[in-house]
Amino acid sequence: MQKTERWVIALVIVALLGGVGLLRHMLRSPEPDVQSVVPARIPERNKTPGYHGGSSQSLGSDDGLDAAQGNAPIAAESEATTGDVPAALKAARPGAGTGLRGRADIGANPEAAVPADAGGADAGPTPPVSGAALSVSFTGSANGSGNQATPLYAQGLDFDPNLGFARFPPSALLAYPDNGGLNTDQGTITFWVRREWDPSLPLTKSLVELLSKTWANRLEVAMGPTFIRLLRTNSDGAEQGVGAAIQWGTNDWHHFAASWGDELMSLYIDGSLKDQEPYTADVVIPPDAMLFVGSSPRGPSDKGPENQGTVSMQGFNIYPRVLTPEEVALLASVPPPSQ
Repeated sequence: MQKTERWVIALVIVALLGGVGLLRHMLRSPEPDVQSVVPARIPERNKTPGYHGGSSQSLGSDDGLDAAQGNAPIAAESEATTGDVPAALKAARPGAGTGLRGRADIGANPEAAVPADAGGADAGPTPPVSGAALSVSFTGSANGSGNQATPLYAQGLDFDPNLGFARFPPSALLAYPDNGGLNTDQGTITFWVRREWDPSLPLTKSLVELLSKTWANRLEVAMGPTFIRLLRTNSDGAEQGVGAAIQWGTNDWHHFAASWGDELMSLYIDGSLKDQEPYTADVVIPPDAMLFVGSSPRGPSDKGPENQGTVSMQGFNIYPRVLTPEEVALLASVPPPSQ
């Protein structure tokens, strides 16, 4: 056999073998995509339209509100990120550590749960709309009326008993037990608030936080220099909310109200409806979770106190139902005592 013939035969054999391999690859079932089979441990952020508060014109100028609030996925079962209170406090208040995330000053011992600066025992004036599950006037005290009227933590608040409000600096901590009586199925939050920081600073303020230990199931009210919103993260991990731009003058107080129920969220500023958005799915919070007011349990890694501004608050109410627009207007018609 000639040398040239041997080369031709070799090339034919190689071609045949290559064709067989290609055919096997084409006939073989494709391997499944690992990402499609193994779900992520924490749901990715699933922002529905309007989670910042409906229409684009209502977003104000606080585009970084979410980032500054530390809204990032939270490890579902990591004790390092949840920042639970010590076992001694859990024993005194079963499950009281639910939802805490990183504040080192939360939970030294059961006896110190409510320090002296919680103020006196007077719950203050009664709001003009009855039926609140929790009502705190902040007239010299963080104590209120309702089943969850005594706070578990009240640290770093400054009270002005003469004018009747509480000042919440960045390091303040105020938490009420058992969800503060908040009903995630339907309810209304109302309060007066005054911004106390330079609006040129990129700060935000947590006004209400009710958290689970995961990215899903959260209810939060927060504000930036010119924006305020209610954010509801349902059990599917989808963020849904209402919000509005708000202009602050020197020493200006504004009345805030937000309600949810029958798959509709509403937000009011000074008694006027500013935004409405539909929502889906439930928010499921453990019944013994803490409700944080004017403060946040977030630690430094979660954009905590060092990114928080200072506000004053008064007339804080939680209702277990959706208030009518007339009831919201009535609450907003009673000016804060400092005016």
